[in-house]
Amino acid sequence: MSDKHRTMYDKFKELAYLELDKFLLDGTTPGVGFIRARQLQEHPNVFPDLTAPGEYVDILPKELPDKLERMLVHFSDFERTGKPFVVYTPLVPQIRQLTDLAHKMGLKVAAMHGGVSARDRGKLDTAFKAGELQGLICNPQVASVGFNWGVSGDREVEHFFFVTCDFLDTTILQAYRRGIRGKRKTPLLVTVMEYDDSTDQRVFAIIRRKSREANKADSTRPVLCLGQQDRSRPVLDFSPCQPEATS
Repeated sequence: MSDKHRTMYDKFKELAYLELDKFLLDGTTPGVGFIRARQLQEHPNVFPDLTAPGEYVDILPKELPDKLERMLVHFSDFERTGKPFVVYTPLVPQIRQLTDLAHKMGLKVAAMHGGVSARDRGKLDTAFKAGELQGLICNPQVASVGFNWGVSGDREVEHFFFVTCDFLDTTILQAYRRGIRGKRKTPLLVTVMEYDDSTDQRVFAIIRRKSREANKADSTRPVLCLGQQDRSRPVLDFSPCQPEATS
């Protein structure tokens, strides 16, 4: 994270509260604290206004969080090459912000989340496969089953992104498989973004634990080793599970 972003995040993490211009961010309740920490981490420019339900405020003005800064680099490359792509995040404010940034870069993209009807999702799927859209920015739970996004128009989709992940190992497996539903000429590159010392490590640890439990019941299910928690094993690990360390 940038210095300003990191300072805000670390203060909230240490004190379980953060005083903002319009309200006090309270993280003393564990579940609520985690949700607020993730909102602060992932979409501070579109943060829920706790004094006005349904409204949003920018608590990191004149600055984008670094994950979005990195996505701007990728968007610039896609604008230059014309290559199709798919971006996943379960956070609707982040979906909307990414979609707006892509549009400002001149990319023809569409958002797909729970607020988009099943009929409209089908239309977006058809448009993307026909090459009428260059990119899709999706909630993986909405887009993880039934779609085939290996090809858009006459080009293979070469790159999928997980800007943020949810807690389900099955969501990730199903979502990335949208790009390998059929024979490919080139490998599919899957980028999973992670902030150091953040809620990402907790999410990845839960995903790994769930995938380990699934692997014990079904050896064809891989153990998902995301982020920097275990670089000694491949991301999709089909080797026999070893007991978890207790330390």
